This record gives sequence, C-alpha cells and structure tokens, in this order.
Amino acid sequence: MKKAIAVMASLALLTGCQSSSFSGQVENGSEVVLTSNDNLSLTRQEIYETLAENYGANLLLNQALQIASQQEDIDEEELNNRVQETVDNYTSMMGDDLDSYAQQNLGYDTFEAYKEDVLVPSTRQQMMIEKYSEDNFETLATENSYRKLSWIKVADETTAMSVLAELNSGEKTFAEAVTEYSTDTSTSSSGGDLGVVSILSTDVDSSIANLTPQLTAISLYSVPVSLSDGSYAIIDVVETDPNNMKEEVLEDLQSNETITSEAEAYYLNKYNFQVNEKILADAIKEIDEDYLS
Repeated sequence: MKKAIAVMASLALLTGCQSSSFSGQVENGSEVVLTSNDNLSLTRQEIYETLAENYGANLLLNQALQIASQQEDIDEEELNNRVQETVDNYTSMMGDDLDSYAQQNLGYDTFEAYKEDVLVPSTRQQMMIEKYSEDNFETLATENSYRKLSWIKVADETTAMSVLAELNSGEKTFAEAVTEYSTDTSTSSSGGDLGVVSILSTDVDSSIANLTPQLTAISLYSVPVSLSDGSYAIIDVVETDPNNMKEEVLEDLQSNETITSEAEAYYLNKYNFQVNEKILADAIKEIDEDYLS
C-alpha cells in the first residue's frame, strides 16, 4: 500500500508539469484509476500522458530499434553464443536458481521468459548497431581519421624541442626517448603507445585528436604538440591505413557514442520510423534530430 501511495505521489508531481497537448486518447480516459485519502485522483488519460511524456521517447526508440533489428541479417549463431554468455554470467553470480532471481528482481516468472523478452532482443539490437560499423568501415574509418600513435609527454616546449632534435638526429630511438623523458606513466612502459586515435577520441588530449586529419604519413610529427594542461607531446605516427588496424578501429567505432547514434539514426530512417504524436516526436528530436527524417 505504501508503494502504491508513493507511485501516486510521483505521478501527481509529474502530471503537474503536463502540457495536456497529447493527441492520443486512452479508451475510458476519464476513468479514475488511482485515489488516496487526501483526495488525490488520477485518470487513465493522466497516467498515459505522464508516462508518455516522461518515458515515451526512449521506450519508442528502443522498440523501433528492436523491430529494425529483426529485419536485419544477424548472425544467429553469434547471437545465441552472446546470449548464452550473458546467461552464464548470471549463473556465476546468482547461482543455478535463476528462476527465483527473475521472480524477485526482474519481474518475470522464469529466467527463460526474461531471456526471450529482454536478453535476446537487446543483444540482437546491439549486434545490428555493430553491423553498421562493419558495413561502413572504410567510410567511417576514413572520415574520422583513424591513426595508430605513440607519444612522449614532457613538461614544456623547450624539453620537447630538445627531445625532438635527439630523435631527428638518430641520437636516440623513440622507445629510448619514451623511457628517458616521458612523464606519462600509463604509457611509458609500453613505448608510449596510445593505440588507435581519431577525431572522435575522448581518452586523449583534444589537441592530439584534432590533429589526426593532418597525420597522413607514417613518421615522426615535425613539431611538438601543445596540450591542454600546458605540457607538450612528441607524436610518432605508427600506422595510417585503417585496414592494417581493423580490429582495433572496429572496436573503437562500435563503442563510440557518436557512431552509435549515427547507426541508430540510419536504421530508424531505413525503416521509415515515424511518430505521429507531436510531443513524443519533439522529444525524440531533442535526443537526436537525425532520428526522424
């Protein structure tokens, strides 16, 4: 009972912000379905509008993407393997009685029902998003200027110029200079390896990410790069051909939020996803204007 009152209170707060501009009408919408001792009452229509405005956009998007994923050619064996891996993870954490766990924590009578309703569709959807990067690999990798880089981070420009001179003269190899001069302890033991970097990268300094379109040759970059914290970096371009680092580039693309949104927009438009409820359509466009054509 306390839970019901709490839910009603939450809905009451939300309905207070409602615009009442929904065109969708619930059958028997004026029927009061929740009441309380302090004269709070909620109708079917009020609950519908509250839930739709606050959760409808994300629910619609998820449902639409799941429907789209059912139309795409997904490797069923890989899908089954991934789902089973997830089930195995649940088993290792929760034990063999997954049905009890599903009843107590997931809102399902059996874990099998949860698997079919949630795990399979969500995994299929994820595989569809990954497929976008695979199908468009050359374009995405080229447009976003993927490079494999190493660096030497030093405190100031004077030190950077001195280290660069030693490298250009052959006095020291890049690996030797990393060990001797780099102040970045996370990469100094691996030859200054930054892995794959692109204009999308957020785990490296933005000065380096923004520089990647200019790094077209496998060579030592000719000048030190000024970093956002006031330090400097010497950059070694290790690889520029995405096909020679495809696995790493794909992994980065498939985990990138910008590319994920781009992929979602592609599939929503491919299957002509339309929303006739203006409030929901506007909410979806606020998430990403490209989701609706």
